[in-house]
Amino acid sequence: MARAAVIGVFLLLAVAVPARADSLLYRCFPNLCRVAADGSGQAPLTRDGADGGPVYAWLSATPSGARLGVSYGNRAHVLDGAGRHVAGPLPHSGGAVLVTHISPDGGQLATIETVIETVGGPPRSTPYLFLARADGSGRDTVARSTAATAWLGGRLLRDDAADAPPFAQQICLLASNADFPCERPVAAEPGRDLWDPAVSPDGSLVAVTRAPAGGTVGEIALYSAATGALVRVLSSGPSDNAPTWSPDGRRIAFARGDGGLWVVPAAGGAARRILASGAQPVWVRSGGPLRLGGPRRARAGARVRIRLVNAPRGARVRLQRRAGGRWRTLATRRATRFSLRLTRGRALLRAQVRAPGGIATVSRTLRIRVR
Repeated sequence: MARAAVIGVFLLLAVAVPARADSLLYRCFPNLCRVAADGSGQAPLTRDGADGGPVYAWLSATPSGARLGVSYGNRAHVLDGAGRHVAGPLPHSGGAVLVTHISPDGGQLATIETVIETVGGPPRSTPYLFLARADGSGRDTVARSTAATAWLGGRLLRDDAADAPPFAQQICLLASNADFPCERPVAAEPGRDLWDPAVSPDGSLVAVTRAPAGGTVGEIALYSAATGALVRVLSSGPSDNAPTWSPDGRRIAFARGDGGLWVVPAAGGAARRILASGAQPVWVRSGGPLRLGGPRRARAGARVRIRLVNAPRGARVRLQRRAGGRWRTLATRRATRFSLRLTRGRALLRAQVRAPGGIATVSRTLRIRVR
């Protein structure tokens, strides 16, 4: 009988945390949407964007999709995997926030914002690159006149003009995340302007929009992150942009002007359209809101395994149980799996999570009947 109970708990655990396929987040003006990598299951992620504003004008995500960095209403915000705002609007320069790139660990935000300059002539709007923790604290200026950025691990990329005419736009790795100078190029080609850098999961390649000089759209191409040299051109253009890597590094999704979202093998091959409309796809492993997975029923005194799903990497977790009208802490540590014994009754559990960058949030609750 005891063995049957243990098996029953194990089966409940197995079905409580179903595996989720990779998905693509994208801008479906004026909101954000989610779709499976084959184009099925299209669904809204946010509903607070409006045609007359505010709108979602930029999208980035951690590899798991548990944290999103977005530009919404010309300000930087952080969302969870369910599209709920967990931080923002964050401090800004006073101008529009054009780009909001969240770091892979979810702890930092790189933003490109317009700054009004008045020195030496009439007022003009200049884009600046800023870096801050994901809760907006520790904000610092990184670079002036920057139009593109991305993350190579914990290092920032930015655009940089070539030294020789026609001064094509390259993508470089910053020598320091706190200052303007470049250490080396990670994507560069004479006569081409390169935009929308996206680094492969293993850090060896950079996918970019390869545009004619003076253009901002064109083809999707790969460059060596070590040398900056062209590796291969993946798409035919002429209006392709916004590449994003699949989590396994085998495919790249991109937008094609008004022609929707497309997917192409990273090793080369035919591109396939998966969606008729959409902009700026971002490929994530699973995504979704923070939640606790575990059995719905358990025996009093038996060990119960609880799993926190979609927690940001490096987060500090406080597992709590509702008792006597209050939340009482059962455990606090950097972990996503817990094993505990519960007393008889109805157990209502939640997790308080503090992620790198200072953002705090609470998981969905888990109800367990303990007999």
